[in-house]
Amino acid sequence: MKGKIAAYHSGVGQVLSEDNIYNFHINLVQGQIKDGQEIEFEVNEHGKLKVIYGSNVDLPSVPKIKKERKKQPKEKLFLTEEEN
Repeated sequence: MKGKIAAYHSGVGQVLSEDNIYNFHINLVQGQIKDGQEIEFEVNEHGKLKVIYGSNVDLPSVPKIKKERKKQPKEKLFLTEEEN
């Protein structure tokens, strides 16, 4: 999501986005931020800020899902009971 840093002072501030205002502490910030800066951020499943990406930070990309190849057995082994 995209937003803007506002009221940032002494390690706390707000992220303004189109649909909400989020309060944050500096512990959630990766990189450097300043008041009025456009940033990207993530929220968790409860709608709370999870991380703020400041400047000089590479944004994480969604990893590609690798399909596991199942090894085909060369010979099928049938388990049977032996009669004595």
